[in-house]
Amino acid sequence: MIQRHYINGIEVNAPLNYKELEIELNFDQNGNSQALSSNTFDWGIGDNTENKDGFTFVNEHFEKGNVFEGLPHRIDIDSQKGTVHTVSNGFIDVRKAVFAHDKITATSTEIGKLDWLAEMADSKSFTLIQEEGFITKDDYIQIPYCINKKQSSFETLITAISIFVITDKLQEQITDISEKTASASNPFEATVIIRLIFRILYIVILLSAIISLLIQIFRILVQPVKYHAGMYVVDLIEKGLKSFGLTLSSSILQKAPFNQMAILPEKYTQIENTGVFASVAGLFNPKNSNETGYYNGTLGQLLDAMKSMFHARIIILDNVLYFEKFDYETSSPKYTLPDLWDARHEFELNTDEFISNLVIEFQRDSSDRNTIQEFKGTSVQITTSLNSTVDKKLQLTNGLERVAIPFSLGKRKTELNTTESVLKTFYDGVGVIINALVTVLNAIITAINALIRILNKFIKLLKAIQIKIKFQIKEVPKINIDTLINPIDNRIGMLKMESDFVNVPKLIMIPRNSNALNNKLLSNNESVLNALYLFNTFHYYKSFIPQNGYAGNQFYLRKFDKIPFTFDDFDVILQNNKMFDFEGNNNTLLSLKFNEDEQTAIGTYKQQKQYANNLIQTIYEPE
Repeated sequence: MIQRHYINGIEVNAPLNYKELEIELNFDQNGNSQALSSNTFDWGIGDNTENKDGFTFVNEHFEKGNVFEGLPHRIDIDSQKGTVHTVSNGFIDVRKAVFAHDKITATSTEIGKLDWLAEMADSKSFTLIQEEGFITKDDYIQIPYCINKKQSSFETLITAISIFVITDKLQEQITDISEKTASASNPFEATVIIRLIFRILYIVILLSAIISLLIQIFRILVQPVKYHAGMYVVDLIEKGLKSFGLTLSSSILQKAPFNQMAILPEKYTQIENTGVFASVAGLFNPKNSNETGYYNGTLGQLLDAMKSMFHARIIILDNVLYFEKFDYETSSPKYTLPDLWDARHEFELNTDEFISNLVIEFQRDSSDRNTIQEFKGTSVQITTSLNSTVDKKLQLTNGLERVAIPFSLGKRKTELNTTESVLKTFYDGVGVIINALVTVLNAIITAINALIRILNKFIKLLKAIQIKIKFQIKEVPKINIDTLINPIDNRIGMLKMESDFVNVPKLIMIPRNSNALNNKLLSNNESVLNALYLFNTFHYYKSFIPQNGYAGNQFYLRKFDKIPFTFDDFDVILQNNKMFDFEGNNNTLLSLKFNEDEQTAIGTYKQQKQYANNLIQTIYEPE
């Protein structure tokens, strides 16, 4: 087996320190991480007879001023049996290179691996991703929300007085108009007709004032539904990865329920309105939105947050980023470890992974007391302790891990508050009264117009016999007031907020609808965006207590040293870190270092074995 190095696609002489090269495989939460034991290479001048020395290529790249542009570098291992494996495909970084007269020492970074992605994604914000055209306004979702705050006694008093005055005045007009209707039966009583006309005009003005007042009451006490722009998490990650030439594969983010999980980013400004809502800030029409809906951070920050939230495993293979549960494997075990005496009899315990207190918590938003008053689901603490102990001073259970998820939880409106309930009842009642009054008035107007036409004909008849009366009554137009719509309806299920500001980005579960008004939070919003749910579904792998069909996070750690290891073995183990030991047990390879020159490997693996059986688990979920 030999190493082959390619710079700019041209095979060059191997670096001076090529024999030091070993291939490392690390199988942690970040998946199958293939790396070189050393990524620093000494490029010598060689004999320069075939222009194959790496020194010349690297030096020319530097002299052209391409300091901040990587020089393509690929490393292959040729088995010389017809099989070639690429162990690194990246670039030489000359930013921190050391230049000497006969060699250049520079690092090589592999493209498309987690370390590369972490470095690049941490420096790429979603603002830049949008500017590059990977995110457009069509990717935003308009999230309806309603202001939900505790009403003061003064506001309640205003509501009661306003309702009493309006209702009383309407009832008075209905009674008054009914009493005067009978006296209009004589077509020659023009004064009665005129009085009715003025009365009707007065009522029309009164109705307009009442409707305006109703809007003012609603504006002051409740506020109408407003909108903020957000984005689905899966869309954000897919768009961000696309900007790096990667695609996403995830049974977590791309399938129910979390394919409908959205982020409402921070909102620090308010839209000013005009007209009857001039004193109320906020966006009422989602079609007029100019807000950005993307996450206010970098792709790296979002991936880290989601990885922490779901205790996820991230693997990059063939330009696909796999975001999966911790126990995800790409294939079934194919490698069997040889029978080793040391591995049979020597082992350590993974007690450094023991956590006596695991805390999973979302953030609270100081601008939204709903995140505090409805605290359940925001935090959970899982304590693992001894079932019994003779002397508490000898108890060795310790360790704290805090999973801090950098989002607050959006709360779903499930009921109307006191003021909304009172106003809803009032709107339902007054709407009926106003519509009934309009019906009565229009019936009376029809009768009055019939009398007016008779009276006008009589005046015209008098003119024919030379009795001129310079007077004509115009017909009264009918009242056309739209049915009063109850503005309290359709609020149940929406996101509720105390103010229009968002200081901590919110996570919500929301469906994909063409009509923004239907973007109400899903009924499972509080049940899946829930710290305890996350533990029971994704984080229980950390517990030393068996649960959910998992035997618990208790393992023997075993080592092997310089076992015979071929290129074919390496190719097999690269696909899956699950392997069989010499007894046929299914084990998990943690790390492996392959020396292709010696055809040997050293490494560590873990074997699931319960060694502590006096532990109990206590779950505390504060409300």
